[in-house]
Formats: sequence, structure tokens, C-alpha cells
Amino acid sequence: MWLIGLAVLVSLSAGSWWLGAHTQSPEQAASRAAAPVASWITVPVDERVLASTVVVRGDVSPVVSLSVVVPSSVEGSGVVTRLPPTAGSEVVEGAVVIEVSGRPVFVVQGDVPTYRSLRPGMWGPDVWQLQAALFRLGFGGEVNGVFDRATEANVKALYKAAGYEPVDGNTVAFGELVFLPTFPARVQSAVSRLGPIVAGSATGVSDVSGLVVLSAGELLVTTAVRAGDEGLVRVGMGVEVLDETTGTIYAGRLATIATTATMDASGQMGRVATIATDEPLPASLTNVNVRVTITAAASDGEVLVVPLAAVSSAADTSTRVSVLAAGASTPVDVAVTVGISADGFVAVEPVVKGTLHVGDLVVVGR
Repeated sequence: MWLIGLAVLVSLSAGSWWLGAHTQSPEQAASRAAAPVASWITVPVDERVLASTVVVRGDVSPVVSLSVVVPSSVEGSGVVTRLPPTAGSEVVEGAVVIEVSGRPVFVVQGDVPTYRSLRPGMWGPDVWQLQAALFRLGFGGEVNGVFDRATEANVKALYKAAGYEPVDGNTVAFGELVFLPTFPARVQSAVSRLGPIVAGSATGVSDVSGLVVLSAGELLVTTAVRAGDEGLVRVGMGVEVLDETTGTIYAGRLATIATTATMDASGQMGRVATIATDEPLPASLTNVNVRVTITAAASDGEVLVVPLAAVSSAADTSTRVSVLAAGASTPVDVAVTVGISADGFVAVEPVVKGTLHVGDLVVVGR
């Protein structure tokens, strides 16, 4: 009997516990049905150098690029009878860069491009450049801008030293002399085999733009400033050029920005801009597409920074952040002045010194 009584007692106790656990007052029910009290979402104040940047792509190319074509002294399309130096090779003034149908192409220094054949009796800046080049190369003569008898003799000496004769004994045919503004020059691209020149043919030797493409001067990076970035960038801003193949970064500056916008190959409008690096870019970067980071603005040293969402404005245009102290349930507003913003953060400075510190928790939401 006592066992039966004990079982009944245990059952009653269990039932009472269940009823107690599942029975609640109206106040308790209302409390549990209500939404939980929202907690503050906070982020600590940080201190660092803040920089606003614009990232674009750029192409590396020489200041001057010149294509060597078939000289006018050659009949028809011509035949490559002497190969040019290979791509990447350095070329000095006075060198013969290619021979077409037995005719040479010399390269000499001069700012005025080649535009005609030169023969006795002519005068002009191109004649002056020819005479100056002959003098530098050791053939002497007066530099007066007139193709006189002394110039004729020196031209013959130039050709003879290279194993050729001038056309008609005294004429520098158009295309047999190429002017470049600076030396040394470099071969950017060139035909690689002897034979007939058949442009666009798989069997011809010339499928490149020009028999030889020469480059001179330092390498520049060309990019474009998009419409949305025009208000952020200006000439003189600092730039970092990244060679993504090697991971090398080259510092520089924004050298020029075009005054009018043009459309690029992708159909986007932008202002063409050039970048000059502090150190000369290596020749290996010629025609390489690189990543360009333009520093539009930067803080003067380390500053206090908070997420943009932490800053709010009042009707009087003053700005503030809300700081939640340790153990507090209500944040306190701290008046601040804001500086540059970048990557979702903004530089702030407390109006009252000492009211905002690194590590303080600022409210960004609830």
C-alpha cells in the first residue's frame, strides 16, 4: 500500500510542476508576447590615415611612337632584304633599322617629321635637322638649313659608310631617313623574316603596323577620367601605378587631363589623362595595361575615423556621433566636425577636445 501511495504522490508532484511551468499570469503573457527591447549596434572609433582614391585602368606607351614604312625609292610593295633589330632592341642615331629592296632606312634625331625627299637646292627645318645629324655623326659640314654641295658630299659619305649610294647619287628619298625627337630609341615591334611585303597576308612578312615601330622617350601611362570622377581628380594629384604581373608599384602624378571628353573603344565617355612616374618605367611595361590608383584626397596624418552611418546632422547643419559608454543603456551625443570620407568611413574631430577617443563605441544602428 505504501508503494501505491508513493506513486500517487510523485504523480501529483509532477503534475503540479508541469502546471506551474505552463501557467502564467496575464502580465507575464503580455511581456512575453511583446517584441524584445532593441539593442544598440556599435562600432569602435578608429585612428588611421584616411585617403579617398579613384581606381582606373591605364595603358603604358612611349612618348613617341613611329612606324617605318616602305621608302619611296622602292618600286611596288617591296621586299624585306635585311631584317631590323628584334623587338626590345636599342637603336642609336645613324643606324640602318631595315633594308627594303636593297634600300636602307636611317634613323636620326629631329623634331620635324619626315615629309618629303631631300635633294640639292632645298632648304627648311628638315634640311637643318639632316645637317645637324650629319655633323653629330662625324661627317662635318655647316648647319645652315640649305642643301648645298657640302651637304651633298656629307650625305654621300653617310650612305657609303653604311654600304649604300643615295638615289640619283645625291638624293635622300622619302622614307630612307626617319627623324625621332630623342635617342636612344627602342624597337617596339618589327617584321621577323625576309621576303615580299604583303600586308594582311599570312604568307607576307608585314602583318604589323609598319615594317618597324620605333619608340622614343620615357614611358607614359595613359588613362581616362570618367564623368563621375571629374570633380574628384585634378592635375598634380598623387598616383600609384601597379604592375599586376610582378606586384611592383610605381609612384607618380597626374600630368595632364584633356579639356574635352571623348569616347573610348568600350563606348564610355571620359577625358584622356596622362601619368608621369617618379622613376622611369622599365621597357618591359611597354604596351602593358596597368592598374592606376589616384589619391583624390588624404588626411594630414592619422585621424579619428568612424563609419559614415555613425554621423548624423541636425537642422542647424551641425554634425554629431552618439557614444555608448560601457554599461550604459542610453548613448550620449558628441558634436564633431567631419573631414574627408573614403571606403565607407569619414574623418571626425570632436568640437570639444577630449570628448571622443579611439575605442569609444559609436552607434551605427539599433
